[in-house]
Amino acid sequence: MHWTRSLLSGVTLFGAVTLATSAVQLAATGVAQAAGCDTWYGPGGGASSATSGLWGVPSNWSSGIPTNTDDVCITVPGTYTVTLAPWSIGTADPNSNGGNVNSLTLGATTGAQTLDVVGQASISNSNETINNVFVNLVAPSTINATGTLILDSTNGGTPAGGTPPSGGSAALNTGSITNYGHVITQVEDTYSGKGTFIGASSFINEPGATLQVASGTLSEGNDVNTSSFTNLGTVTIAPGASMVVTPNSFSSTNFTNKSSVVNKGSLTVNTATWAQSAGSITGNTVIMESGSTLADAAGSAKFLLNYGTLTVTGTIPRGQTVTVLGEPYSYQGNVYNSTTASLGGTQVVNNGHLILEAPGTGHTSGGSVYLTDGVVVNNGTISAVVLDPAWSVHLQAGVMNHHAGSLSVAGGQLLQDNATKTVNGGHVSVAASASFVIEEGSTFSNSSSATTTVQIAGAKKFGQFGLAGPCCAGPGVFTARGTLTPVLVHGYKPAKGKDFPLFALEGGKFAGRFHSIARNFTADYKSEGASPAFVGAIYRAPARKVK
Repeated sequence: MHWTRSLLSGVTLFGAVTLATSAVQLAATGVAQAAGCDTWYGPGGGASSATSGLWGVPSNWSSGIPTNTDDVCITVPGTYTVTLAPWSIGTADPNSNGGNVNSLTLGATTGAQTLDVVGQASISNSNETINNVFVNLVAPSTINATGTLILDSTNGGTPAGGTPPSGGSAALNTGSITNYGHVITQVEDTYSGKGTFIGASSFINEPGATLQVASGTLSEGNDVNTSSFTNLGTVTIAPGASMVVTPNSFSSTNFTNKSSVVNKGSLTVNTATWAQSAGSITGNTVIMESGSTLADAAGSAKFLLNYGTLTVTGTIPRGQTVTVLGEPYSYQGNVYNSTTASLGGTQVVNNGHLILEAPGTGHTSGGSVYLTDGVVVNNGTISAVVLDPAWSVHLQAGVMNHHAGSLSVAGGQLLQDNATKTVNGGHVSVAASASFVIEEGSTFSNSSSATTTVQIAGAKKFGQFGLAGPCCAGPGVFTARGTLTPVLVHGYKPAKGKDFPLFALEGGKFAGRFHSIARNFTADYKSEGASPAFVGAIYRAPARKVK
């Protein structure tokens, strides 16, 4: 049991009381009712009686149990807990498993006021088990600094005969909510369909406020309206707990982070937009899944895009890592081994680290990566990594690699296709086990201040650019300027005069000349007419030192 359980009591059935009786009790407590509010004045809220702190007790309220036209105020100073659990108004009536109200104000000027929404099972008048408890809001609502809202999915309640286990979800739905206090979500039962849910059309976590996912899964989204969550305070996901940002049906969900997210558990964005506007995300990586958008701008964080087709826009800032991981996904009964990151037709600035990784073994796991539809302006690092030749990284977006930028092909094959342009004004490197293939009308231009590095680990083991023209959009073209830097690695020392075909001409074109060749090599442009055709780098022994 969680610490809140000591605050809860069993469900008690009460008959209705008249407004006159309520008025007498209100006068006796000396609690002033806020204008237009159905105000809590039960235990801890000023009541002199010893009745339990249950939402479903008419005498605990200034105007009886709140209805869908009531503004609810839990605002009387003091330290107390209001427990919203299933209740019945009369023996002939069905159980009520939630509060449909106009608005909620939780929190007073002093003390600590808690509303505990207890997800329990209850039985309807048709003898069916209902496994949820909720608060549905219409008008703007507020949790003040002294207020705490607990969404508490439990094992409790009474299921009908032959139905699934007891317990239920706890949900806060619709309306707009501004939180200056604390929201805690916790789940005792992992039975399918149970958990905690925030489906507010707008939820603002103000500076100093907290949202704590203490256990289980919190689903943040809305099945009716657009759901917008803005974090200006702190969101914490405990170890073993998870938060899923997703719409429930035909809607959209946006999470804007401008402050602190502490992810010690699991944070997944599914078919939703995560706007990283400021602040930081510490702890575990944020998982982005199919249909989601990372609208990036600022703040340190780690994002993993690993399922289906996703979108990245804005600026990947310094101190942030975005990884696109090729993984299988299912569509209309078929399995496809790829992950696509679209730039949404925009220009994305990378000041951090963008990793394009195709993992897996053979055709049994992992998949290819596609970067599409836009241009990356790179001032940081782009790494293409392929762990198995069954898959590739496909560069189908333009790259403007500025002076401070680095683009590396760390393994396998990077395919620049779909008539895209790479302009290298910084540093591009190809590892000894990798190839950079330019095809289908794509171009690579090395500027006069740029460096292209190719590693050489053996006579037949070296990085290579492939200039190809396999089909329809025209040949791939490499335009040489700047510096070519062959680098010997793993202790390899070639024989003098060894020619390495670093640019294989397989239907593509090599244009221009490098301004300089470094590392004891000279360029070989004479083999462009050979068969097979290539542009190479010839090793010449370093000059002997004169003693």
